[in-house]
Amino acid sequence: MLLEITEFRRILLVFTTQFFIILFFLTLAFILLKRNRNRSTLMLSIFFLSVAIGFILITFGLPIKINPMAYVVYFTSVYIVFFGQIFLVLFSLDLLRKNYIIPIRAHILIALIYGIVSFIILSYPGGITYNIESNWRPIYSWNFLLILYLFNSLSIITPELYISVKLFKQFSDSRLKKKLKYFFSGTYMYYGISYGTILYNTWNNIIFQSIWIFISFLILPAGILIYYGIGKNL
Repeated sequence: MLLEITEFRRILLVFTTQFFIILFFLTLAFILLKRNRNRSTLMLSIFFLSVAIGFILITFGLPIKINPMAYVVYFTSVYIVFFGQIFLVLFSLDLLRKNYIIPIRAHILIALIYGIVSFIILSYPGGITYNIESNWRPIYSWNFLLILYLFNSLSIITPELYISVKLFKQFSDSRLKKKLKYFFSGTYMYYGISYGTILYNTWNNIIFQSIWIFISFLILPAGILIYYGIGKNL
């Protein structure tokens, strides 16, 4: 009976939350690309697309019960979502172009290095268990959680905090600062959801996992804040 409840909770999370996330983030990416295709819109669009594509793989990979195919699909989906975070940081960094000229080569190099290191970290032995023994649901080890938290904090959160402080000091216009507040509130909310999802896959606590189903819906207002904060005016 407990196993059935756990599986029902997982199906509910995947086919409700992720359906709306996919639809919403694809829509935001389409609007940005249709309006303009400069460097800033491309980076923000890649972020939205990476989330949508990663969640599409997770959703359609759910019925796959063949190892290692199931693991490969799940790993790829997680990697795409994880990799997409760097484009949100690069977009924030691009907002500093008023005083700093950042070559596109630097963006590519940063994304490449982050992508390689992310792949290595996500490949941590025993970090992710996704097979028949885990009832075909992802289970992260606590060591893996600590590594992900440390890496994410150093490579994503710290640079984002630094950039946000620089931007607030750079601009004096109150309306622009208000937009920046919306944007960074959305980014930090998204990162918080990322941390919570990692914990969801690590901590086998029914109460937390049940509550997290509803908390995870905050990714939608996070996307709204990111888009309407800065993205809408690109």
